[in-house]
Amino acid sequence: MDNKNKRFYILLFILALIVNFSGIGQKFFTDDPALYASIAKNLIYKKDFLQLFTYNQDWLDKPR
Repeated sequence: MDNKNKRFYILLFILALIVNFSGIGQKFFTDDPALYASIAKNLIYKKDFLQLFTYNQDWLDKPR
């Protein structure tokens, strides 16, 4: 590999590192795992597998 290509790939690698590390502090999935676990728990406790409830509210209702 010649020097010009080596520089290009090193620059590309550094740019990829910068892009990846810039998003480390961002919260991507905030509370999704807890929400879906709550829905599954209510399915079992209420024995109603057709209605999805979470936090004592119907999950499939439209927001008001």
